[in-house]
Amino acid sequence: MSVQTTTPCSARIEAERTQTREALDEADSECSEMRASLDRIQEAIQRQVEGTINGISEQFNELDREGGGYGACLRLDMQPPVDASDTWRWSVTPMWKRAPRGPMVAYNAPTNSAQDKIYTVNLVLAALLGVGNSEGKVLILDELGNSLDFEHRRSVLSAIAQTAQRRGITVLGTCQDDIVGHAADFAAEIVFFEYSSDRDILNRPVRLFGFDPERERVERTYDALLRGRPVV
Repeated sequence: MSVQTTTPCSARIEAERTQTREALDEADSECSEMRASLDRIQEAIQRQVEGTINGISEQFNELDREGGGYGACLRLDMQPPVDASDTWRWSVTPMWKRAPRGPMVAYNAPTNSAQDKIYTVNLVLAALLGVGNSEGKVLILDELGNSLDFEHRRSVLSAIAQTAQRRGITVLGTCQDDIVGHAADFAAEIVFFEYSSDRDILNRPVRLFGFDPERERVERTYDALLRGRPVV
């Protein structure tokens, strides 16, 4: 009969190996749980981003068709991260049809500047319409209606005015003298800056035109606007 004995050193080594295996198993379990949790978070983020972009795309298409276009959309391309250290890449490409039966063409394809201007404004408006809590926000547009012909200009101004009214937002737009007449048909208020001559450092006193069926809003600001200013 033979008897196997374990030395104190061997027992300690075996105990440390067992402890290391248990620690590794616990770490693997925690990593798996964190990986699953990260996947759920990424999936939720992806759904939210896709939902937001799709909502803006629907509004973009609606605005285009209301203005006589053939349809527009936002193409979303996504490259998810493989692990936690990777970069999450998103690409959104505005596209629209140039003809009734034609394909969707990307925004950077050759086109005229007027069309670029229209779709740029439509995309900004679609972003406001496609997300919630837009009421009370301010949209600032520079050179409003510039480089647009008569019909395109009125189409853009009409879309802006309708969006502002529907969503309760304030739109501040600058425009040249030749566009003021068109803007007046859609604006609630016009602030007119008059340039007199090269010899004058400053413009002439600002003139304000308000359009209010009840006249109350304009009359409430009348005294403050004229205080200290000559009536021109």
